[in-house]
Amino acid sequence: MPYEKKAKKKNKAVDAVQTDDEWEAQRDLDAVVRHHAIKSDPARMAKVHKLAAKRLEENKGKKKEAEHAIRLGKKG
Repeated sequence: MPYEKKAKKKNKAVDAVQTDDEWEAQRDLDAVVRHHAIKSDPARMAKVHKLAAKRLEENKGKKKEAEHAIRLGKKG
């Protein structure tokens, strides 16, 4: 019997093109699932709060630098 290639089955989930709404809904679903996992884990939530505080301080410094640059620009 000669060798015959079997026809490949297409995976509709992989081959299908998502609309922007479907893609956004999928991302939102992933975010909700992650939020639930983080919220239910006190150690992870503490890490999130620590990082948020660090980013806030970094942004305050950037804001001060930008305001200073604007003041210097107005003087010249």
